[in-house]
This record gives sequence, C-alpha cells and structure tokens, in this order.
Amino acid sequence: MITIEGSKIKYKDQEVDLTQFQGQMVRVFLDNNLKLVVNPQYDCYWQIAEVMLPPQKTIQREKGIVQEAYDEEIYITRSESEVDEIPGLGNAEIVSAGFPWCNYQKDVEFQQVSGGIKWLSERAPSPGEQYPVTVRRYREKIEYENVVEPLDLTKTNITFFDLPGGVR
Repeated sequence: MITIEGSKIKYKDQEVDLTQFQGQMVRVFLDNNLKLVVNPQYDCYWQIAEVMLPPQKTIQREKGIVQEAYDEEIYITRSESEVDEIPGLGNAEIVSAGFPWCNYQKDVEFQQVSGGIKWLSERAPSPGEQYPVTVRRYREKIEYENVVEPLDLTKTNITFFDLPGGVR
C-alpha cells in the first residue's frame, strides 16, 4: 500500500522524501531489488507514482531589531583651540582622523573628547587646514529571515500507478 505523509511517499517499510526535488517532475519507481528510487538513470521494475512538484516557497519573517554600524566621513577644519568641534557627534565613535597617508593613530596623536577631537601630538593638521574624520554611528535595522515552507504532498496532484497484482 502506497501512502503519503508530509513530503514523503511510503511503501511498506520504505520512504522517499521529495523535498529536494521541488520544482521538478518526479517519478518514483520500484527498482529490481524492490527499493523505492526517484528519477532513476537505469531500468526499474515498476513505476508507482508521478508528480510535478511545486517550486520551493519561502516567506520572510521579521527576526528582530538589531544595531547596525555605519561609517560616515566628515570634513572639518582645524581650529586654533585645543579641540576641533564635530557637529552632531553625540555618542558616535571617531574611528580615524586625517588623510590615510598621515597615518594618525587614535589615543596617540588624537583623542575623542566630548563634542569633538583633541590633538595630542605636534603632527596635528595646521590651523585652518581641512581634514577628514571617519565617525562610526549606529542605527536600528529590522532583520529578516527566510523561512522555507515544508513540502506537503497532500496539496499536490499525484498520479499513482497500480502495483503488480492490482495493489495500490
């Protein structure tokens, strides 16, 4: 007796899961050793079922809200004072300052202070000189996950063929 359970076709004590064949035409056979096989590349004893499986269905589900880091490059002008103000710095983190070829090191040549950047070494940009500052900020982002709907053969039209002796 051939039965269907979820994504599986069962015959006696054997079963084949058709999940991996979604979107394909599937033919299930009994081979010469009376084993269930799907789409065999060799001669078999008897075809027991044929079905065109629907393509895999996925749905997107909201996983939650996560903090996403992004870097922003701002050009500021070196002031005469000890601290160069960075507008809207808030709780953002200064990642780098100056042009890449200057190779300024955080907490060696410059330091982040409330509202801006304080230069610690003589290698600082000259007053009036404009230089880039990379600021790392965080924003909330909704994260999604793809969920694959399981294959349900009971919702599919399957053509069954009688087994030898008229048994199904």
